[in-house]
Amino acid sequence: MQRPARRGLRSLVHGSGYRAELLSGSASLFITQVAPPRSTVRLESRFPTAIRATQAPDDVNSPLAVRGLTLFSAIQRCPCQPRISVCLCWRDNGLAKATSDTLDLRENARVPSKSMSVRLAMAIGILAALAVVAAPRDAQAQRIGEDLAGRLTEAQTKAYVQYLRAQAQHAKENEAYWAVVEEMKEARRRKRAAGQAFVASDYVAVQPPKYAGPPLPADVAKIIAAVRPPTPPEPMADLADFLRHAREIYGFVPTPSTEAQFKQRYAEESLALGLTKDQVVRVYALETGGRGTYDMQAGIDPETKRGRPISSALGYAQLLGANSVNELVKHGDAFIARLNALATSANTRRRTQLRAKASVVGRMVRAARSVPNQWSAHVEFSRTPKGLGIHALNLDADIGPWLQTIKLQGVREHAAKAGRPTLSGAEIELMNLAGPQTGLDMMAPAGRNVPTANFFAERAYNRNPIVKDRTSAELLAALDDRMNQNLRKAGSIEFLRIFDAVMAARSRAAGR
Repeated sequence: MQRPARRGLRSLVHGSGYRAELLSGSASLFITQVAPPRSTVRLESRFPTAIRATQAPDDVNSPLAVRGLTLFSAIQRCPCQPRISVCLCWRDNGLAKATSDTLDLRENARVPSKSMSVRLAMAIGILAALAVVAAPRDAQAQRIGEDLAGRLTEAQTKAYVQYLRAQAQHAKENEAYWAVVEEMKEARRRKRAAGQAFVASDYVAVQPPKYAGPPLPADVAKIIAAVRPPTPPEPMADLADFLRHAREIYGFVPTPSTEAQFKQRYAEESLALGLTKDQVVRVYALETGGRGTYDMQAGIDPETKRGRPISSALGYAQLLGANSVNELVKHGDAFIARLNALATSANTRRRTQLRAKASVVGRMVRAARSVPNQWSAHVEFSRTPKGLGIHALNLDADIGPWLQTIKLQGVREHAAKAGRPTLSGAEIELMNLAGPQTGLDMMAPAGRNVPTANFFAERAYNRNPIVKDRTSAELLAALDDRMNQNLRKAGSIEFLRIFDAVMAARSRAAGR
């Protein structure tokens, strides 16, 4: 293969008003038209090795560096002339478009005719692909360890090495994809700070790469499990831990309740805050499967009480520990005032209980405010004994309904300030799931039809099946569908009935 002419490479990079940028640590090429009219073409190159570069070369005598090689020397040393598959995403008159093609890189092979921007992107993609081909394979994928090698047959070893190589390639593709996602998140943060509206090209347009290699053979998996037993995960704090820390640190024992009583107070509080029956019960149906109890923790079956906690999420709205800390910082003073107000009209025993509870909440508020008022600090604090004890407030017959409904009300208020005064149950849940502002971004025109991977951290994305492999609009529809199914469950039916009774009582009281 002949070294490309310098004039040709210069025209690829700078000609026709285009600039090519290869993101550091990623495998994506950004082709931007810098001459009016401005538009962006994004090439997602799913190659096994991340491309590392800083900018397009200003001088062809200083060619783009790619992992210690150069595009020129990589082309010269490449022993093969492969075909590669390329996925290209771009904008055309405001519409998101995508195409994929197989490019034949053999000498004298003819590339199919494309539009100028597509041909430009693919030409630069060819150079990057050749540099990747020249890179060495990941040595880690070929090492299986002496302890395992002695237990595997030759055929098993071959199959396992093939599996490891495929997994290593997928891991690199995945790492490159999520690097681009994070780069574009940061770019959107800068646009938001500058007061600029988002457009569809501000998002990654393709879904995360899927593993397409061979599965781990069952017989090999069995041997691996015997030789290298998996390390059990560290136990997660559960209901007993929340209650123990609340008692030991704050002297707090939540006031118990029946499910019907808790639902009634929850409904009364929701309506007082302006939330609707449909919003609240649909969130309950989604978060708890339509059969949750007020002391339900994520991962624990609410009826059999069996299972293992998968997060700190508690109650009808499944508040995380950090949510409890965050809401207490914002509304703790109001909770204290409300408890003291209730105490003035209560009988002697109840008055004593409420005033003692107000004192406890005061200590919790001071503890919660001892850390910076930032979400990351609240997350860290929620994992400490003091934070775990605060989370037990969700289990209290008085404070639990306040704490959870005011969280939902905060989501609604955030949307109203952004110009969305009405929200469906699914839209509230989307904002609850992704975060208020992120949820709004997902519902905005620019974000509705892009992959949900743009809006979640990789770990959160992978552990939530309803989020994966969908666009924002598809996720919203899936939430709505799940809610519809779970509204037929016993817990949801009871909640709807209680809401109706509370609403009827409010109407009678208003008519007096």
